[in-house]
Amino acid sequence: DALADQYANGTLRVTNRQSIQFHGVVKSNLKGLIAGFNEALMTSLGGCGDVNRNVMACPAPTGDPARVQMQQLADAVAAHLAPRAGARAYHEIWLNGEKQEVPAAEHANPEVDEPIYKDVYLPRKFKVAFGLPDDNCVDILAMCLGFLCIRDADGKPVGYNLYAGGGQGQTNSKPDTYPLLAQPVCFVTPDEVVAASEAVVKLYRDHGNRSDRKRARLKYVMKDWGLDKFREVFERDYWKKPLVAPKDAPITGLDLHHGWHPQADGKMFLGISVENGRIKDNETLKLRTALRTIAEQVPCSIRLTPQQDVLLC
Repeated sequence: DALADQYANGTLRVTNRQSIQFHGVVKSNLKGLIAGFNEALMTSLGGCGDVNRNVMACPAPTGDPARVQMQQLADAVAAHLAPRAGARAYHEIWLNGEKQEVPAAEHANPEVDEPIYKDVYLPRKFKVAFGLPDDNCVDILAMCLGFLCIRDADGKPVGYNLYAGGGQGQTNSKPDTYPLLAQPVCFVTPDEVVAASEAVVKLYRDHGNRSDRKRARLKYVMKDWGLDKFREVFERDYWKKPLVAPKDAPITGLDLHHGWHPQADGKMFLGISVENGRIKDNETLKLRTALRTIAEQVPCSIRLTPQQDVLLC
């Protein structure tokens, strides 16, 4: 919140990837802003570039086994797909200016520096999310890679339907670009999720369109190949074991998590609607001041939702 005044236009924007945007940042303020993220124990690493972006999961702190596991797996996938060589450059350029030395044995070795991205990175950005059939608040069908949690009769997670090839972007001047929904590829167990995410990323790395950035997303690989060929190549060259068919689990809705809801610890969390995700003060609503005051005075954590809202937990 302080950075928004120091370096931006005095507002914060909650995005549909559970992140914060700062608007009105002039070029000379960029380095100070990013260094400020680091001082606040946050980061913008992976916020842009041809790598995996942040990995999303339902933020509601209900404590149910499915949401707990999805968050754990989201953290694991994010760590596994994070750029390594790029992280050194990020610190050198944006934080303290100190060159991040690389051991001689690792220097310029893409197998070590970037074991997943190698020396070419991805054709374009890559997005991952974890959702539930009855609460798809992350919208996995709009993701490059989505994991739909499958639960047993007691509500415990038993695995995930893997979806691939979603994306809602298009370029109006290019009729061969369009929104597409992710397609169900296979079923994976929880202990296979990280390996499956790596396998899909590698398929995209090797087969994504590198000659036209407007058609460089994984969704166009899925569209051009079709689901059958995608499954065939994925199974043969990247998963390297028989695919298990997706479970029957139709997506039926989403929860905005507005209002008061019980948490796992017996306390409550409060979901606050934020119009267009814009946290600001105006003549009739002092939302930014309210959230700042709550953060200063109330011992709570704050989570951002894929619907651009705020949860006070």
